Amino acid sequence: MNNFSAELVFPDFDSVLRLTGGWGRYQVRLLLLLLPFTFFLSYVAYSPVLFLYVPDDHGCRPHPHLAKLLLPTANLSSSGAHLLLELTSPPDPESPTGRSRCTQYDVDFTQVMLLLYR
Repeated sequence: MNNFSAELVFPDFDSVLRLTGGWGRYQVRLLLLLLPFTFFLSYVAYSPVLFLYVPDDHGCRPHPHLAKLLLPTANLSSSGAHLLLELTSPPDPESPTGRSRCTQYDVDFTQVMLLLYR
């Protein structure tokens, strides 16, 4: 009769690493060779996220000179900004703000101001 036990002994991870050679010159060279490609490919992977994300409340902002021309006494509080938005962008029911986010009226506001302040 055999007195040998049939138990399997699995080596731990650290002992396997010591058998394979650990961290040597080859791994350092490989790291230095592939590190520039890693930075480039991470930029390529995340560039769509960075360039194509548009927030929900994004919209065209009226020119600051236009704000001073139309509302000389206002400091562009929420009501003043809302008035400027209504004067410069057309309505759009599909937009979350209710106004078009990408188009503006093509109006010469100096002519409008001349007509208003005659």
